[in-house]
Amino acid sequence: MTLLSTTISERLVSSLTKQLDDQNTLPLDSFIHWALYDPENGYYKQQRKRVGKSEESDFYTSSSFHKLWAKLILASSIKLLGKEKSNEYVFVEIAAEPESCLFSDTEHPFSSYKVIRLGDDYEIPPLAVVYSNEWLDAQPFKRFSYSKQMGGWCEHKVKLEKSTIREFITNTPISLKEVMPAGREEQPEDGYTIDWPTGAHQALLKLIQSSDWKGIFITFDYGFGTKREILENKPMGSGRAYKNHVQYNNILKWPGEQDITCHLCWEHIMELLGQNGFQNISNHSQESFLMKHAPGQLEKIISQGTQAEINKVKELIHPHYLGQKFQVITGRR
Repeated sequence: MTLLSTTISERLVSSLTKQLDDQNTLPLDSFIHWALYDPENGYYKQQRKRVGKSEESDFYTSSSFHKLWAKLILASSIKLLGKEKSNEYVFVEIAAEPESCLFSDTEHPFSSYKVIRLGDDYEIPPLAVVYSNEWLDAQPFKRFSYSKQMGGWCEHKVKLEKSTIREFITNTPISLKEVMPAGREEQPEDGYTIDWPTGAHQALLKLIQSSDWKGIFITFDYGFGTKREILENKPMGSGRAYKNHVQYNNILKWPGEQDITCHLCWEHIMELLGQNGFQNISNHSQESFLMKHAPGQLEKIISQGTQAEINKVKELIHPHYLGQKFQVITGRR
């Protein structure tokens, strides 16, 4: 296993030093939180264009197809509400980018529209349709490796040595069940690594436990279906970074200048929703979700839209593009 390292500027050394313990170390998830959300240096605190297809941005997602995407989400939300009156619900968008929001150019039938950006408090109205796109993957994660020598799973941390930050593995094994519910205890291969999205779970619980709001929850993201898949088929973990549309394995390399992410575990996300009163919880590919919940809007665009709009729809639902890359979790309470 190759552990990560990089050299950082004096400015970042000074900022990171404030986060360290007396051993000059930090759990990996705490480092990621600093790299993404530090008020002065964090990636998501920078005034920069992160999302889009331009060379200056770092990645693009379904929301990049702005007006068309808004129409599809609107149609899907109304379908999920069923017989409920949409004008009794507030539509809440979680983690919109600073320069945009879903319904900025689209009329909607909801009683109002609320945007909660990254870092804002979660204040959800009593009746709400709560939507997010690539919100949960923008949270810190922990990393563990299995050590035959130590006889268990060991957590990864980051150490600062002068101006160099290095990833290292602790020598105190833990029970994986302490952090990963139903985590297996049998011995995997030596060095088997998992990235477990603890930050996503904390953010989701904060949202759904912020009040006793009722309504629909819809989130689009990428992830693995089950814990077993993470524990048996992904020996290198899924943590990675994005900068200028290039993927990097070195998540330490450019603190504050690159997005850092890992795959979610849909099985556990659905468990958390179920434990907090949500029912009719489902997991679809983006392709399947839009075909099921917005067929009329898709047909209208394909039959009446411009060629550019038709091409965008194809990219959103084609299995070789975004249609299978992203999954959708929905639930109702």
